[in-house]
Amino acid sequence: MAKNIDNILVLGGGDGFAVREILKYKEVKKISLVDLDGEMTHFFKTNETMRRLNQSSLSNPKVEVINKDAYIWVKDSKKKFDVVIIDFPDPSNYSLGKLYSLQFYKELERLTKPETKIVVQTTSPYFAPKSFWCIEKTMNQIFPFTAAYHTYVPSFGEWGFSMASYEPVHNRIYRKLPNLKYYDYNFSQLSYFNKDMKVKEVEVNRLDNQILVRYFDEEWGKVQ
Repeated sequence: MAKNIDNILVLGGGDGFAVREILKYKEVKKISLVDLDGEMTHFFKTNETMRRLNQSSLSNPKVEVINKDAYIWVKDSKKKFDVVIIDFPDPSNYSLGKLYSLQFYKELERLTKPETKIVVQTTSPYFAPKSFWCIEKTMNQIFPFTAAYHTYVPSFGEWGFSMASYEPVHNRIYRKLPNLKYYDYNFSQLSYFNKDMKVKEVEVNRLDNQILVRYFDEEWGKVQ
């Protein structure tokens, strides 16, 4: 869906698995991965088992690993990116909740171009629909077009994501990878939500209300 993929920003994702998948696209020139946990990125970069699983993605010369707080790094950065992939931990506390806030997306906007595509992991629309749609609504305050979708992840269950851009999100494919194990490029199948995954009203997540953390605690507390 992204026409240009020269420069990619990955926020979170210190295990290198997202980077592994990005590197399958030969057109990618540079990947900047920002993850706070230096010990984790070191482990996934040096451990033999993890290197086999992530195909040594964090040692690829196209990849720059930056161990900094993503909020601060985004706020200070002057770079522009073609694609932004955000794989933060779930918003289970206020320190993490700020990474899904309106203010964070305002800062992120400075790093984008008119054609930039953004995708964010947005917790489970089945177990935590308020949390899921709160993130979607918050992103949509900054980026005019968003598209929510979900899929079944064996280790997590039904899991959600949201794309954002400055133009309508469409299913136009600029490049295809052969031998994918799951995705068949039919986005409409992933963007359908049945009634138990929908909610009528949610608030925007701001630093001064952190409503997302309260939604998350309320919804996942019932599951756990």
